[in-house]
Amino acid sequence: MRNPRWKSRNQVKARYGTSDSSLSRWVNRGVFPAPTIIGVNTQRWDENELDEYDADPEGWKARHVVQGAA
Repeated sequence: MRNPRWKSRNQVKARYGTSDSSLSRWVNRGVFPAPTIIGVNTQRWDENELDEYDADPEGWKARHVVQGAA
């Protein structure tokens, strides 16, 4: 397992060219990696997981089924 390479919400939004609301919607629907809660007001995404998602989005979704996701 590789050490996490943390990315902020703004970095993730810039990487995918999306808005804050769209990013939240993707995460809530389970179609995009969820952030890790680092502190009370701090969330970070592991760039390793984002790279895995980028390489095969449909495969990532199949391997990361979210309970209650539509």
